[in-house]
Amino acid sequence: MEDLMARRIPITRQDSHALQPGDYLRIACDQWGAQAAGDDAFSARVEACVCLPQGVARTDRWDGRGPVAVWCHGVPGPLVLYSGDQATLAQVDPERDAYDRTHPWWPPGAGASFFRGAEPLEVESWLRTPSAGARQPITWPDPSNPARASRRAAAVVLTAHALREGDYLEIMAARFPEGDRTADEGFARVQWVGVLDRQHVPSLIADRAWAATSLMVVRTRGMVGLLLLRADQPVNVLGYVNPERAAIEGSVDVEGNEPPWDPLIEPTTQPADAPGEAAGARAVLNSWKPPCGEAELYPRRFTDPEERRLLLEGINGLRLVPLSSLPWPHHLSRCPHLPRVKALLETYPDGRRYDAPGPAAHAEVFARLTGQDFAECRYHQANWALIGEIAAAAVRDHAGDWRAALAGTAVALSPEEQGYLEYLFADPIKWDDGDGTFTNGQHRSCALRAAGVAMCPVRGRYLAAEPYPATVPAREHAERTVASFWISYVRAHVGERRLTHSIARALSRWPALRRFLPTRRHPG
Repeated sequence: MEDLMARRIPITRQDSHALQPGDYLRIACDQWGAQAAGDDAFSARVEACVCLPQGVARTDRWDGRGPVAVWCHGVPGPLVLYSGDQATLAQVDPERDAYDRTHPWWPPGAGASFFRGAEPLEVESWLRTPSAGARQPITWPDPSNPARASRRAAAVVLTAHALREGDYLEIMAARFPEGDRTADEGFARVQWVGVLDRQHVPSLIADRAWAATSLMVVRTRGMVGLLLLRADQPVNVLGYVNPERAAIEGSVDVEGNEPPWDPLIEPTTQPADAPGEAAGARAVLNSWKPPCGEAELYPRRFTDPEERRLLLEGINGLRLVPLSSLPWPHHLSRCPHLPRVKALLETYPDGRRYDAPGPAAHAEVFARLTGQDFAECRYHQANWALIGEIAAAAVRDHAGDWRAALAGTAVALSPEEQGYLEYLFADPIKWDDGDGTFTNGQHRSCALRAAGVAMCPVRGRYLAAEPYPATVPAREHAERTVASFWISYVRAHVGERRLTHSIARALSRWPALRRFLPTRRHPG
């Protein structure tokens, strides 16, 4: 089968006011299906485009220009784009381009009289930025090749006013050749949906058919703008969603029902008309049974049982995690003891067949630091024991409100210490259960450990019903981490033998022995 990741296509960045019919606009990015099919999976041919007058819709750019509306091949309604850069394909499959030109999705003149006061775009050359580098050879799909998927994923037909956050809406109904599409390509997760205020419709919409009904305003995951749909318009929604895709993309929507970051139109929250019809449509979706073999359309990408369980059963959020359950830092920049870590790291192997050496080397240095050593680092000057106590109370008793927890203590924090406390929540340590490294707060985790703090706030994916192991003192945990690394290393070379643990223990305690290792790192 063709390499699913092979088709990478150069992208041109251009202003939305420079779009022209015939451009292939990337209407969405960061899509599960695009990982399999390439950069052209969620790109569609622009068939019409107009500029909306400033003032009829909100825009996040105050540059004196109104938003741009585009009608694209296969997209169920006009897309309203903010004024700014858009991504278009720098190269297009010639057969696809020819097919799309001869099989238009929208009728001639679409968009010309849709919005009141809309005007044709006046393309200026400076608004178009050519992609870097020369055109590159691309293997375009051959219509005679076997299809990527055995069949298309089954969809349920709803009316647009029944859409809700979490639905997988078909935002791109066609792409040539049809066989080049993955099973659920063209469907995107609805992140936000509302209804255009009826009082706003007459000032915005000139098309009689669309102005006579409620208009839905929809944003899906990765969408470049907002999609307008008629409330009574039939739309396709996935009945059965790949559980891995739903878990990954749904975890990004952890903040809940918030409008998109750049709303162009001020909508209400729910349709004002036909609530019974919307409820009936939802009932159809809820009672729908997937056809036989639907789950087999999506082979597992996560084969490790624990990793898959965390994906499917885990939740995203802030929780208290024992410091001894977190990995050790892998690079403490601006630490006065970093040269010691680097020197020690040269005694470690490269870690290709066992655990990465960075955290183990940091743990080994930590276990050897004295109180005077910690005092030399500015990150350890704060009262981290008190900061950790207040932070734990904030998660445990105040749903993460550190100000409420701080108000409940009589001991004052300095402005710098209060800043450290705030950052434990504003820019928290980010770690999913089981990961070998974490993001943010490497210095904070070291300072908390040195202060004897047992648990700290961590944001990430975790299993709510799965308790963490009992806390372990920091130095003991550091020694265990180093020992575990060398046990993994020895097992990788000699297997599980009677002397495996003895050799690993010797390598842990006496770094001088490591100079005889065949896989030792070389300085530089």
